[in-house]
Amino acid sequence: MSDITIDEICVTAIAEAFRGDGEILCNPIGVVPVCGGRLARESFEHDLMMTDTVSVLVANTLPVGATDAHRSARSSMSCGPAAVTS
Repeated sequence: MSDITIDEICVTAIAEAFRGDGEILCNPIGVVPVCGGRLARESFEHDLMMTDTVSVLVANTLPVGATDAHRSARSSMSCGPAAVTS
């Protein structure tokens, strides 16, 4: 019997999906996708663009669950009424 959980397998699979992709945007929603994206960025895809899961492109990798962690912002992605044009 293995001590590896299904969550760990999913996080690893998500991280591996980014291998070799270079500088692309990862906007994860949910704990497992967030962990997978951050694992990829820290392990082998250092150019992976990550969001803070809301609206900021961050240069640093944020700890999961640390809502007060320092965000080194690269850019902001506004999606409010001012960003919509017709």
